[in-house]
This record gives sequence, C-alpha cells and structure tokens, in this order.
Amino acid sequence: MKALDDEVGLATSDCPKLTIGVFDDPVTCDPHAAYDSSSRHVVLNVYEPLVRYRPRQGGLLPWLAAKLPTARTITGGEVEYRVAIRADICDHSGHVITPTDVVYSLRRTIVTAQGPSALWLEALLGRRVAAPVGSDIAPALDRIQLRGSTVAVTLAEPFAPFIALLANWSLVLRRDWAVAQGEWDGTPESLEDYLFPEQTALRARTNGTGPFRLESWNRQKRVVRFGRNERYWGQLPAAKQVELVSEDDRIERETAFTRGYSDVAICQPESLRRIRDVPNLLLEEDPDEWHVNPLGFLTYKLNKQCEAVGSARFDGQGMRPDTLSDRDFRLALAFCFDHGSFCEEALCGPGIEHYGPFPRPSLADGPVPEFCFDLDRARFHLARAWNGDVTRGGVRLVAYTHAGNYARMRAAQIHAAGFSSLFPDCRMTVRALPLGRLVSLLYAARCPIAWIGWDADYPDPYTFASQLLAEDSLLPAKLGLRLPGANRLVSEARHAESAVQAHRCYRELAALAIHHQTHLFVPGKVSYLNYRDRWQGGRCLGGVANVFDFASFRIRHHAVAP
Repeated sequence: MKALDDEVGLATSDCPKLTIGVFDDPVTCDPHAAYDSSSRHVVLNVYEPLVRYRPRQGGLLPWLAAKLPTARTITGGEVEYRVAIRADICDHSGHVITPTDVVYSLRRTIVTAQGPSALWLEALLGRRVAAPVGSDIAPALDRIQLRGSTVAVTLAEPFAPFIALLANWSLVLRRDWAVAQGEWDGTPESLEDYLFPEQTALRARTNGTGPFRLESWNRQKRVVRFGRNERYWGQLPAAKQVELVSEDDRIERETAFTRGYSDVAICQPESLRRIRDVPNLLLEEDPDEWHVNPLGFLTYKLNKQCEAVGSARFDGQGMRPDTLSDRDFRLALAFCFDHGSFCEEALCGPGIEHYGPFPRPSLADGPVPEFCFDLDRARFHLARAWNGDVTRGGVRLVAYTHAGNYARMRAAQIHAAGFSSLFPDCRMTVRALPLGRLVSLLYAARCPIAWIGWDADYPDPYTFASQLLAEDSLLPAKLGLRLPGANRLVSEARHAESAVQAHRCYRELAALAIHHQTHLFVPGKVSYLNYRDRWQGGRCLGGVANVFDFASFRIRHHAVAP
C-alpha cells in the first residue's frame, strides 16, 4: 500500500466529477446544528472554522483567524482570548465576513445545537453542563463580545483545550444572510424562540466561505451535489463538482466503487480482502484516528428495566444490577475476549493499540492494555467475583452491539463465545440494534455491555478524559462509573498551563482506566482511504472521524509513453 505522503505529478487538465460513497444521509446542512458525521461531511466542506487541526503532523493552524489566539489572565482569574479575523474572506455570495459575523456564529453554535452547546458552556462557564438549559445560555453569550476589530472570548477560568475546541466548533457564516433566511437575529429578546430547535431554517440552505458550495440535495435519490467555490480565498480544489452518494448496504457501496460508479468510498477493514486487488484502486492507510472504535462500554449500576437483571442473587437466569461494579468480574470479561480472532476476522490486521480510552494520535505515549486472551485467568477472576456467587449460581449477560457494523458485531459475538465457555451456567447472548436505539439504551443504563465507539468532539485528549472517565460527566454518571482519582486528574488537565502537564494527567488517567478495566479495550479499526487511481492526496479532515476533505483530492498524472 502507498503511504499517504507519496507524491505524484499533477495533471493540468480539468478533472472529472468526484463521486464519494458514504453510508448515511446527512441530517442537516446547518453548520451550527450538525453533530453527526454524515452532516459534517457537508458542513465542513462548505463552512470553515477559525482554526484547523493539522492531520498527521499535529498542531493547530490559523484558518479564518489571522493568527492563533493566545490567552491572557484578567481580573478574578478569568482568561481572555482575542481573535483577529482575516480581512479577505468572502462567503459564497461574495459578501465579506466581518468580526460581527464571527461573534454571531459562535453565539449561534451555543444557541442551536445541544451537543456543541455543552462543549462551549464548559469552556465559557468553567463547569461541565451535561444537559444545557436556557438559564445557562445568556451568561455564556455575554462572554463572546466584539472588541474593536477583534472577537473577545472570556472564560471563567483556564481551559487548556480551548483552541482545539475552536478547531471543530467555530464554523462561520454571515449574520445578515442567516437572519434573512428566518434565523435568530442575535438579540437576547428573541433568544427563547430559537433555543435548541428540532430543525432550523438552514437545514438545506448554505452560504459558507469554504471551497465548495451546496448545489442540490436530492433526498429521494440520496445524493448531495456540490460545486467548486470559484471565489475561494485559498487554493482552488481540483474537483469542480462533488457528489456525495449515500448507501447503507456495505456490499452495494463496495460494488459501486469497484465498478467505477464512485471514485471514493467509505469501506470497512473487512472489505480489504475484496477490493485490495481490484485494478485502478488505491488503498491508503490513515493513521490519524481520533476515535476509539470499537470500545466496550460497561454499566456499573443497571436500570432495573434491563432485561438481564433477574434478581439480587446470581441464579443462572439473570444478574444483580451492580454485577459489573466488581473489578474481578470486569477482568474476567477482559480475559475471555479473543483478540487474535477479532483482529484477523474483523480488522484484517493487527489494528491500533490505543492508550486505553485515548486514541493513539492524542498522546505522545502512554500505557497500552494487556490484550490477553486467557480463559484460565478469566475463570480465576470470575470465581473471585462476588465472593464466588457468580460461579456457584451462574449468570446470564446480554451484550448489545451496533447492527450493520461488522467490527462491532464480531466484537460482541467473539466476546459472547469466550464468556459462555467459562462455566456451564455462565452465558452471554448478543443483541444487535440500530445505532440510535443502542445509544438510547446505553444512556438509560439498560445495557450491561454495549459495543460501540467514541469519536473526538475536538482534537484534544481532554474530550476523552472528561466524557468517558470523569464521574460528573453525563455518560459515566448514567453508567455508575466511579474511577478513583479521575475527577482530580481531569480538573488538573483542564487547568494545565502546559501540554506537558496536561499529558501527564492523561497518561495517569489511561493507566487508571486500564487497571480498573473501566471499559473493554480491544485493538481499534484502522481506516483506509479508498479511491480510484486518477486521484491522489485524499485526506480526512484532521481531528474529525471519517469526514473527507473534498479539497484534498488532486488529479494524478499518468505518464504517457513517447
């Protein structure tokens, strides 16, 4: 396979249309409401942030900002960031973007989308806000102000990953255009009418500064079409037109790709054996994985509505609500997972050994889980769990997984086979559900084990530390996870004055998570960029899982014999 940095001469002729096969339809084209990866395929190629993460090399680059903002401490320990805006940026209609538009865009992100709103509120208010409510919003908006020709963002206290937050959640649009479409006018008086809407007026209308503009969205045919922004302030992309074609069925998506109906396709690792030898196709490994996938989530205190909860005693028909709070039980679950079979069958290779719950690109180094398949050790720990009650009485577990996601399905199946072989009365069954239903049950504490994954909200390890390990965060609180020392380390990382200090906290957190077996850690999926050989240079956007950078695709020059 070629490395991503291989260089090939560029052709000078105009390129054909770039067609990309993806698995889900976009939900919205609104830059401040899009939270799913399919929608972000659209908005991150049409709109642009103040700063960007640089894939592979790491670090952040100014984008619509003239330079990277720096922090200064002001009265009462508050921290202020001043953001200067480039003066030469126009939206797709030719109007110049001003600092006023940036203030409006940052505020509207907080007002419109609950997911990004919670991320911003933590940074601005200095406290985690699991479920934003109206009373949180007005104080936060006051912390984003116009100061002369710059945008001033004032944080209640130091927040080390703030610039990384900007990289994913500072998409800019022009205020006057948004208001003309029927959107919030930016005033406190009208705020209540626009807070966390189910849909916005910008669901299918766009006007960004990015290299592509939305031309059409055919929901019936599941095709989104983009045209090149000829006014683009940066280097013009090679592709003049891009089509995003959605297809749920993995085989159908692969077939369209191998037969030449699409130029690029999202293919899972299990597809490699079928497509790696197809002529004129390139497979390039993408090591910049800002997600841990798959990851086994464990519920420490189950909702009594969970079907696996039978009684307060182990009786072979069910389990206690707090069964997984026993560390020996969790270690037994870890040792009965056949990592070798999983890598061979689901990953087509060794996979990525992440640092526990932290994806490998997020840390320079760190501890790695043991990844040991040892049924004797699993039996040893299961016999110790709950003073031997499990092995004396038996237990029935249910592992929930993501229907249609092969790696997650195989993870659950392989795990169930291993656990069910430990003792005659200990069994694990698998239930596959659509992702939305699976996530709902997980947050309702009704899944003893749930095989899903976790993407970075922004390119900084803090998002994994706070969302997965801090006991006052939403999901750990729902699952009953109480990791000793986690809250202190997460707080220290949030207030760290240097990256070295922050990364010390993250390494300690990774070691704690591995020691206590907070999750089921397995080798992660390696993503591959698959495209036809008339293209080169394709990338995913840095720090965003599985979202293509349309502008990165260039024409590959094919040598012609004299």
